[in-house]
Amino acid sequence: PAALREFSIAAATLPNEPNILIYIAGVYRRQGRWHDSIAAFRRAQQLDPRNVQLIDLAAANYLFVRDWPAATECYNRAQEIAPDSVYARIGLAYLEVFRDSNPTAAGKILQSGPAEIDPDGNATEARWGFAMLQRDYPAAEKILTDFPLETFPRAEDAPKKSLYQGRVAMARGDSESAQRYFAAATPDMEAWVRARPDQASRHASLGGLYAYQGRKEDALRESLRAVELEPESQNAFHGAIMAANLAVTYALVGEADQALELIERLLATPGPVGCVNTTANITLADLRLRPEWDALRKDPRFQKILAAPEPKTIY
Repeated sequence: PAALREFSIAAATLPNEPNILIYIAGVYRRQGRWHDSIAAFRRAQQLDPRNVQLIDLAAANYLFVRDWPAATECYNRAQEIAPDSVYARIGLAYLEVFRDSNPTAAGKILQSGPAEIDPDGNATEARWGFAMLQRDYPAAEKILTDFPLETFPRAEDAPKKSLYQGRVAMARGDSESAQRYFAAATPDMEAWVRARPDQASRHASLGGLYAYQGRKEDALRESLRAVELEPESQNAFHGAIMAANLAVTYALVGEADQALELIERLLATPGPVGCVNTTANITLADLRLRPEWDALRKDPRFQKILAAPEPKTIY
């Protein structure tokens, strides 16, 4: 609230400055004021209609509330202005998954762009994610092997050859290799959490790693700590993401009832939807496709969720 007051003063002083509206929109969505957030982004776009970064931010907001048509319109507009925009192409690719559960079509969209344009490795990571959704594990492994760096340079990412290779091995049923990779990732990720113990996303990532390892108590401790650090009551946006990470952890460690309870609520909650291999996306398509949910597939309650239409997001 204090930040919003300051930004409001700035907006009154500089009413035609779109960057102020971007910050205001960000505050609103953390307050759970999604309609106000969307309106602020719209006003910013009116002031600076050819700002591709602004359009991408507005598109992400529509993803968070699962408004697939509005997000598609934004990303198409971004591509009209900047045909080589990698972020717009990635967004359009993920919308093929969110709308139609079609990772094959998503992969083709990324293949249509110049291979040499890949800031931050995001396009490569997205291609890997689509291969995993298709259960094409040889392709997923090759993408990791061919990537020239040891990590994807995105902020706060984890070691590529340990965590990502472990996820591939686990998904294809090679538990021995998976656990070797996960064990290799553990010291770095534990140190990463110790360096910023107040950062919820780091606890969530470590909780996920422990869950892959079958370390149930450790996984739940870290995932619950992430929810404690950023509860939905204090940050409606990030809090929903932490809750979605907890749902994945519950599924991986065999706590089906707790996972399903969260899934049912979060399917209609804004926030836990994003691009670039977001394991804890809560959309009907992700629930259908991601290996992390395989432990729930024989549960009648989960089958009922998958058979029903996607609930309308309440915001």
